[in-house]
Amino acid sequence: MTAISELSDRIVTLSDGRPGLRGGIHVEIRDNSCNSCLDFISSDETLDRYNEVISAAGWNLTNYQRNPVFQNAHQHGDIIHTLGRAITTEVRAGKLVQCVQFACDVNPMAKSLTASIAESS
Repeated sequence: MTAISELSDRIVTLSDGRPGLRGGIHVEIRDNSCNSCLDFISSDETLDRYNEVISAAGWNLTNYQRNPVFQNAHQHGDIIHTLGRAITTEVRAGKLVQCVQFACDVNPMAKSLTASIAESS
């Protein structure tokens, strides 16, 4: 059985019309205050939409650790997309796990996001 057929139940149409995989992010809320830290899995060794697997053993986080900003959807062209910073970023059991502290006091987008996460939990 090919990897694609194993994942066929997870294939969705992406915003650009191509088929791809949409995954969920496991989030653990420590408290409901705006400056709470959220723990989640940022990446893992599952097959991605380009039919590739990124091995955790190959992740080099040295440059990222110098300025561990947490961006909205990888957007880096404007400071408004900086939602917070990663307090911890580490590989655990083949998964990239992060604890992010959101910048709710200075970024309304971060405040709105944490409020909607708190409502859904």
